[in-house]
Amino acid sequence: MGARRFAAAAVAAVLLYLFQWLANKDQTTSLDVVIYGATPSGIAAALAVMDTWADARVAILEPANSIGGMATQGIGLRDFKYVELMRSTMREWSILNAQFYNVTYPVWQPDNFVGEASFKTLLGSRGIHVYLNTRLEQKFSAIRKTPHNRRLIAAIKTYCQGSSQSRWWTAKYFVDASYEGDLLRFSGASYTLEREANSTYNESRAGVTMSSLGDFDVDVDPIGVNGELLPFVNGFGPSGDPGSSDKGLMGYSMRVCVTTNLQKRVPFSRPPEYSARTYELLARYYRAGGNATPYLAYPYVSYPERDKFDVCDNGQHKEYVAGMFWFLQTDPSVPKKIQHRN
Repeated sequence: MGARRFAAAAVAAVLLYLFQWLANKDQTTSLDVVIYGATPSGIAAALAVMDTWADARVAILEPANSIGGMATQGIGLRDFKYVELMRSTMREWSILNAQFYNVTYPVWQPDNFVGEASFKTLLGSRGIHVYLNTRLEQKFSAIRKTPHNRRLIAAIKTYCQGSSQSRWWTAKYFVDASYEGDLLRFSGASYTLEREANSTYNESRAGVTMSSLGDFDVDVDPIGVNGELLPFVNGFGPSGDPGSSDKGLMGYSMRVCVTTNLQKRVPFSRPPEYSARTYELLARYYRAGGNATPYLAYPYVSYPERDKFDVCDNGQHKEYVAGMFWFLQTDPSVPKKIQHRN
């Protein structure tokens, strides 16, 4: 019963959405608030505007084809320690999640599809329009200066993924709720990608450091038979002097949902490009007596100059993670108790 009520509310909310792209090219849409990114923070910003400015004209522009960011498309675990501190948007969201599971307590870690439906219900209840597959043009010149020589965003230009349609958006306020700060970057704000030295802002823990996390509990030889480093072994020691800057940039990884429920299981399959050699470091770990499932470094590919979305959800991540599961399930180097774990 709870699931049916939840589904009905979600459907009603979706009917209020404007998941579309107007046909005419290079039109201009004028609003009060434009939010870039339907992440949890972007959704919360939109709800906060409507709760305090009832007649505001608000839209969320989302570069992907779904909403909710990591809360609905990534790891189910929420990164907060004290549930009692959750208020406003997150509490509303958790109560909607609870309706699906037909429970009376807030659900903070729902299935991804449940979390996304709850966000849609929240946005629909305020009549907030969301435009999916709407991406910023990487270069646009719509910055105006105030009498005090402050630079403000006057308009932004977007294009619809998969088509040649583009649109200008003007607003009194713009909110950058993207994970990578795209709106600020493309509007000309200064930014830094690489790791900064600890001297740049007098931060004692910045810059190159030796990590104490993720170390194996047994000694593992990282050298291949021909003297080369094994796949995904980057070298010996840090990339520079402690505290110095470098070009390191954290990459994305693929989060996988698995279950112990036999009725919901989908079997792991061998990826087309699978090679056990890719996981040789893991095999050596087990041969050396390791008894856990350590996380290896995921492959990282830097953004191409033309469009970073070419690699944001690229197949290398999926191929690596799918191959790792296949390796853990089938390779003779993996202890049986790990292979047979439910």
